[in-house]
Amino acid sequence: MIPAPYYISFFGKKMLFIFFLLFTLKTVAQPTITSFSPVAAKVGSVVTITGTNFNTIPANNTVFFGAVKATVLSATTTTLTVKVPAFATYKPITVATSGRVTTSSLYFDLKFDGAPPTFLSSSFGPPVNVTLPPYSGGSTGYTGDVEVADMDDDGKPELIAANQSPSKYYIYKNNSQLGNISFSPLFDVPTIINYGRLTTGDINGDGKPDIIGLDNAGLAFYLSSTGGVGLSGAPGFVTDVSIADFNADGRTDFLVVADGAVYTMKNTWQTTSQPAFQLTGMFYSGAKIARPIDVDNDGLPDVVYTDGFSGETYVIRNTSTPGGAISFAFTGIRLTDALTDLYRIADDVKIGDMDGDGKQDIVISWKYTFGGSAMPSIHLNTTVGNTISFAPASIMTGPAIYSDCLSISDLDGDGKPDILSGYTQSAAAKNLSTPGNLNFSPFVTWGGLYPGWALSVIGSDLDGDGKPEFISGGGIGNDNLIRILPNLIGNVSADCLGANTILGSYIVGNTYQWQINTGAGWTNLVDNADYTGTTTELLHINNTQASWSGYQYQCIVDGNAGPLITLRFSNTWTGAVSSAWEDPANWSCLTVPDANTNVVINTGPVVLSTSTTIRTLSIAAGVSFTVVAGANLTITN
Repeated sequence: MIPAPYYISFFGKKMLFIFFLLFTLKTVAQPTITSFSPVAAKVGSVVTITGTNFNTIPANNTVFFGAVKATVLSATTTTLTVKVPAFATYKPITVATSGRVTTSSLYFDLKFDGAPPTFLSSSFGPPVNVTLPPYSGGSTGYTGDVEVADMDDDGKPELIAANQSPSKYYIYKNNSQLGNISFSPLFDVPTIINYGRLTTGDINGDGKPDIIGLDNAGLAFYLSSTGGVGLSGAPGFVTDVSIADFNADGRTDFLVVADGAVYTMKNTWQTTSQPAFQLTGMFYSGAKIARPIDVDNDGLPDVVYTDGFSGETYVIRNTSTPGGAISFAFTGIRLTDALTDLYRIADDVKIGDMDGDGKQDIVISWKYTFGGSAMPSIHLNTTVGNTISFAPASIMTGPAIYSDCLSISDLDGDGKPDILSGYTQSAAAKNLSTPGNLNFSPFVTWGGLYPGWALSVIGSDLDGDGKPEFISGGGIGNDNLIRILPNLIGNVSADCLGANTILGSYIVGNTYQWQINTGAGWTNLVDNADYTGTTTELLHINNTQASWSGYQYQCIVDGNAGPLITLRFSNTWTGAVSSAWEDPANWSCLTVPDANTNVVINTGPVVLSTSTTIRTLSIAAGVSFTVVAGANLTITN
C-alpha cells in the first residue's frame, strides 16, 4: 500500500511556503568529495575517493557509481577506497553517510578492453524490447524519459520509464545474466499526470535511489525507503527537473523550469522520511532546459540553461555559502553560438568532460521550429580559477541525424565519453578528442529506423559485462516500449592474420585463468609458444594462424567467467600506392585479404581484378568499388 502523499504548497506570486519540523535539529558533519582517482577504470578496479567527513567504518558509507552501489574496502575521515562495481554508469560518484549526501563534480567513466578505431555495424546486437502495458483505452502508451537505478538493492540496475498514457512510472526488474538481457515488471507508481519526465537520486539521505518526476501538481517523488509517493508544489507549470546539492549542505535540492522560469528548491529535510522543500530563487523567464554543472570544480554546482525562444545558452555562477543559503550571480554568461539561423531551438542539454581536461563541457541538441533537426554542438569549458568561460560552439559534422534525443556514455570503454542520439534511430559518434581539441567520428547507426520517435536515450550496462548497452525509450508513434541494443564491442578481437594480439579480461580481480574453446568445449590455457599471460589480466596471443579464426576465449576472474571473445582477422583498405586490390601495400596488414578475413573499406577507389573469397565486407557509402569483368568476389558471411 502506498502512503498518502506529502504536500508542500506555494501560494500566489510571493511563493509563500508552509512546513512543519517534527524532529529535533542536530548538527551533522557534511561529507564532501574533492576528487577521485582514477577517473576511468575497469570493473573490479580500486578507486580512491578523497574528501572530508567520511565515516571511519566502511559499511557506514554508501557509495554509488551512478546507478549501482560499490563495495567500500576501507575508510578514514578523508579517504574511501572502493571497488568499481559491475553496472557502473557514466555519472557522478555519490557518498551517503549519517543522512547526508555528497556528489563528485566530475563523472566516473567505466573502461573495458577491445575498443575499435571506430564504431562498426557489428558493435551492437539486435534489439531486445521491453514493452510497457497498453493504455486502458486500447491505444498504445506514451513512453518519455527512461532511467536506470538499482531499486531492489540486488546490485543490478532496474529500468524506470515515465509513461504518459497511462500516467505511471513503470519499474522493470533486471533479471539479466552475462550475455542475456531480460526484464520483468517489478512495480509501478501511479501519478496524476507525469508528462513523461523523470530523474533519479537520493533526495532523503538514506543511501537509496529515489524517483523524481513531474506531476500536474508540481513535482512528484517516490521514496525507496518508505515506498511512499510525495508531491511538492511548484511556482507554475513544471516542464523540466534536475537535482543537485547547490549549497553543499548534504541535501539534494531541485532545479526546475516552471512557466519558462528557472527555480531552485532547497531541500530542508531533517530526517530521511519527512519531506520539506523551500523555494529559494528564480533566474530567468523564457527558459526551456536547465542543468546543474560545476563549471569551476569548487563543489558548488552552477547552472546552464537555454532560452526556449532564441536558443541562446547561459551559465549562472553559484555564489552560495556552503551549508547556508542558496544564491547565484545576478547575471549569466552568454555562450557564443555557432548556429546562426533563427529557426532552431535547443532541445536538450547534457554535461560531460568531452576532451579529458578535467572540466565539464556542455553538449546541446537542436531542432527546428518548422521541423527537422540540427547537428549537436559542444562548448568546451575554458574556465580558469573562478573566472567562468566557454569556447564558442563547435558543431559536429558528418551525415545529418535527428539529434533531438541526446545522451553521453563511453560506449567503447576507451575512457572518452561518446555522444548518443536516438530520436529516429540508434546512433552514436565516437569520441576521438584530446585535451583542448574536440574530434568526433561521424555518427554510426544501428537497428534501422524506429516505428516513430524516441524521447529518451541512455547508455548503461544491463548484463554485468562492464559494457553499456544502447537504450532508447519509445515516444509518439513508437509504441510503448524500451529498445535495448546489446553492446558487442570487444566480443570479437579483430587483428591482422599472423600478428600478435592481446586480449583483456574486462574485469579486475585477484586470480585469473584464461580458457579457450576451439569447438570441443572450454579448456584452461597454459603458457607456451602460442600463448603467454594465461594466468594474468592480459592474454598475449602470438603469431596468429588462419585456422584459429573463430576460436573463443574467456577469462575466469576470482571464479567468475568474463565476457566471451571470438578471434577474427580484419584488414582495412588504405589505398597507399594504387587502386589495385591485389597489391599488399594497399592494405593495413600489408597482406591481401583471404577467406578468413573481415574486410573494411572506408575510402576508394578500389579495383578487384582477380577472383577472391573473403569472410565479410564493410564498405562506406559512396566508395567507388569495381569488380572487373571475369573476376568474382565471394563473401562467406
